[in-house]
Amino acid sequence: TLPAANGGTGITAAGTSGNVLTSDGTSWASTAPAGGGAWTLISVTDASASSTIDITGIDSTYDDYMIVCTNYRASASEIPHMRMKIGGSWRTDLKYKYFQWVVRPQSGGDAFYLYSNGTDDQSTSIKWTEESANSAGQSGQFIHYFFNVNSTTEYKTYQGNHVMYRGALYTGTGGGIYINNTGALTGVRYYQSSGTITVGKFKLYGLQKAT
Repeated sequence: TLPAANGGTGITAAGTSGNVLTSDGTSWASTAPAGGGAWTLISVTDASASSTIDITGIDSTYDDYMIVCTNYRASASEIPHMRMKIGGSWRTDLKYKYFQWVVRPQSGGDAFYLYSNGTDDQSTSIKWTEESANSAGQSGQFIHYFFNVNSTTEYKTYQGNHVMYRGALYTGTGGGIYINNTGALTGVRYYQSSGTITVGKFKLYGLQKAT
């Protein structure tokens, strides 16, 4: 800004890193940018013949989180599963309820059909899609959303979209809830029903709180 002697308001301090320069019509100030609506990348985890992939770093910084995975492939064509860390513990009891829709080719033909799978099931984990890809040139991609993770009065839920390519295209969308503990959600674990996660890039994002 111009020196006060030249009609300006003097030098404005830079302030905190990431701040922007704002004006109230009379003077300038260094202020934090307006918040809300932006996804922030928190961490990236790469699978490499991993028996489990644990995504942590979920805390009170954000209320809602997203996990994006690309190029997911397993050592065997088995079912991928997910568990939640709630109230400080990985939950393995029969208290997960989930649903899943899958579109896949009918046997012996090119037609596709839709069915619901796992409605109201209770399990030790959530089966988030059909069998995983396990060959070169075949892989899976998914996005999982986790809502209101810091609440201590509400059960924890997830919603997801997935695509697995395993010689034929399998697509699915699903969601689920853990109904036995209302503690904060601080982690998400991915694993196979058997074998390992050969490769896959897992990116954790937080949704900036509205101000």
